[in-house]
Amino acid sequence: MGESSRDAALPWNRIRPAPFKREGALAPVITDLQRLHEQRVTGDPDYQHMLAEIATLEDMRKRNAVSLNLEKRRTERTALTHGELMRENQRRAALGEDALEDADDIKDLPDAILAEASQITADLVQVEPRFLARAKPGG
Repeated sequence: MGESSRDAALPWNRIRPAPFKREGALAPVITDLQRLHEQRVTGDPDYQHMLAEIATLEDMRKRNAVSLNLEKRRTERTALTHGELMRENQRRAALGEDALEDADDIKDLPDAILAEASQITADLVQVEPRFLARAKPGG
C-alpha cells in the first residue's frame, strides 16, 4: 500500500533536469583558498574555540567505560563544566571581552564554521572572479 492508494495522492510526475553551465574546476584555486583559510583561522578565537570543543567531544567519545560511582561521576561532570568555562574564557579574553564566572552564563556562541564559509566564498571571488554571481543581461 503506497501513496497512490490515498485519496489525496499527488499524480505521478517527472521533474525535468535544470539546465546549468559548468564554470570550470576549482583545482587551480584550491591552494590559494587553503592558504588564506589557514592564515585566517590560526588567529580566529571563535574558530580555535570550536576546535577545542570538538577535541573535547572526541576525547569523550573515545571513552569506552563509565564509572558507576556517583561521586566519581560528579567529579568528572564538574571537570567537564570547568573545562568548558575555561575554554570560553580563553575565547573571550582573545576577543577582549570580560570573563564569565559560571558555565551557565555561556549563551549563543558564534557559528565559526558559517563565518569561515562566508570568508572562503569571498576569497573565491577575489582569487577567481569568474565565480562572482552575475545577473544575466536583460534579466
